[in-house]
Amino acid sequence: MSPPDPPTHMPAPLLETVFSALSGLVVQDRQGRITWVNQAGEALLGLTRAQLQGRDSLDPRWRAVDGDGQPLPGDQHPAMRTLRTGAPCDRSIMGIHTPDGRLRWLSVTSRLLTVDGGVEGVVSSFADVTAQREASEALAAQRDRLFAAQRLARIGDWRVNPSSRTLWLSPLLKALLNTPRDTLGVDEALGWLPSADADGIRRVARTLRPGDNAVCKARLTVQPPERTYDLLIHLERVADGTLRGVAQDVSEARSLQRQLAAAQDLQALAVDGARLGTWNLQIGSGHVEVNRHWCEMLGRPVTPTATLDEWRDRLHPEDREATLQALDDYISGRRPQLLYEYRLRRDDGRWATVFSDGQITERGADGAPLRMVGINLDVSPLHAAQRAAHHAHLALGAVPDGVALVDSAGHVISSNPAFAGSVTRDGDVVQARLGLSTERAAALEVALATDSVWTTTLTLGDSTTWQLRLDRPVTPGGPRALVLRDITQQEARERQAQHDPLTAIPNRRALRSEMDRLLAGDQPFAVVFLDLDAFKPVNDRWGHPAGDQVLATIAQRLRATVRPGDTVARFGGDEFVALLMGVQSHADAEGIVSRLVTACREPVRLTDDTVSVGASVGLALSPADGRDPDGLIHRADARMMAIKRQRPRPTRQTQPPFSAPAE
Repeated sequence: MSPPDPPTHMPAPLLETVFSALSGLVVQDRQGRITWVNQAGEALLGLTRAQLQGRDSLDPRWRAVDGDGQPLPGDQHPAMRTLRTGAPCDRSIMGIHTPDGRLRWLSVTSRLLTVDGGVEGVVSSFADVTAQREASEALAAQRDRLFAAQRLARIGDWRVNPSSRTLWLSPLLKALLNTPRDTLGVDEALGWLPSADADGIRRVARTLRPGDNAVCKARLTVQPPERTYDLLIHLERVADGTLRGVAQDVSEARSLQRQLAAAQDLQALAVDGARLGTWNLQIGSGHVEVNRHWCEMLGRPVTPTATLDEWRDRLHPEDREATLQALDDYISGRRPQLLYEYRLRRDDGRWATVFSDGQITERGADGAPLRMVGINLDVSPLHAAQRAAHHAHLALGAVPDGVALVDSAGHVISSNPAFAGSVTRDGDVVQARLGLSTERAAALEVALATDSVWTTTLTLGDSTTWQLRLDRPVTPGGPRALVLRDITQQEARERQAQHDPLTAIPNRRALRSEMDRLLAGDQPFAVVFLDLDAFKPVNDRWGHPAGDQVLATIAQRLRATVRPGDTVARFGGDEFVALLMGVQSHADAEGIVSRLVTACREPVRLTDDTVSVGASVGLALSPADGRDPDGLIHRADARMMAIKRQRPRPTRQTQPPFSAPAE
């Protein structure tokens, strides 16, 4: 399968942080294929973004089930229903099997993704409700077990013979105490209990009169095997003065109560962690019990109660009629579920978009609904993120630079049209598509692995020059922004700023930059200052165009004369400067300087004539003559002027090519 087309929803890199803080987000194209997923979505689905690319809802590997645990066909997934009908799908409960075999329950909301009025696909948000579902199921099971334990009223009967002060045990109580004896002494029996519990029972027993009864708590430890029971000791004084009663083991009930409290705490923690607003509506009175998050999402004071009228008054005018109708349809049985999204006015005047899920939990003898409970989820940040992503896509589509997101392996996750049109399609490996050299590809791989910034220039297709920059990820190991910028004109301007327009060789600015570079690297070099002799008569006799031709011709001769790595620059007017690499003495420079003077003296053919000029030369050495660029040029210029003054007729007569420094 070829990689999917670039998604039109591509978010800006800085939005990764926002998306990572939200629930799972998945974008599918019009065929239902996944084109983008955020980090939370990767974690919930148990697959990486690369593994999810191109996978659709019809893939049987999801092994999806509906809210009742029955197999859910792929075309019934919320995203596919939205694509097929165009209608949004709100908080649909479904389960999927992750690659490790676990069943994960999700609450899914799907909306069409449109750009300029056209449907581009569907965006789905989903939250993991596995813990809430499991906690609710465990809570129900534990409550049933607790009720069953509470129905067990008696474990063992006992009675005391007042004359012998012996305690008769029923068979069930004998089994509980793990003893074969039918009777125990009262003090012996109480010796099985902690002293505080035993003393408490004695005090209560002494106060009982015929017809009185009481209940005491005690903890019994028997061994072997060692086991501890929580007991309720029921005592009754009958008319003849006999003390009798029942020992009730409430250990399991106490344990279930503790487990039930823990499950309730877990459920409360899940609600609090998800910042869910909960509500409990008494349908007849309109009285509503609410939690802290319900109040906070509306910016109202935190109180434990609200009213149905307050909720109606807060509804957005555009949503009020449809929302109230949905509530009425559910209560009257015309609507199977109350899953709805609407806007509520906050106390600060802004609008909060909330998703509401409710159900009837109590009915009267006639079947009329009495109570509803539900949750509200503030989805305003999700809507804002979707708008921001859409705006980012529009903005990135308008910029001339190519922008792409790449993963740590160099795969293009998504890109804007400028990048896709210039380089590659989503899913391609950027190193291969860019045609990077082995050295550059290795450097890019290092940058991808170390989250570091990397920049290079390259030529793609024609002679266009591009700058390629890899930015740091928003989060460590996360997607990276890869920016491709056409710098052809920029480089042309830089070359123009560094070159003489007449002679096409480096200018004084480029000369200074090269000298700074050589001095910074402690490289020895020679500065040769050349001044053309008899150049002014050329301008006077043949005109400035002829003079320009002479300068351009001599400049090219000088550049052809020096060695690779040397530099020839026009210093100004009829003056040139050459930088000779590695030259450390006048003797080393003599041969090259002689060739430079010869190149200047060769006749230059004009349109109708031929002219000849000469050259005076001065030399300075670095570091022998200093390390200051201006000082070196000044010293070479001074030595050239000294030669000119020594020659009364600076024509083509034989002369030393340069002068040595005065001793």
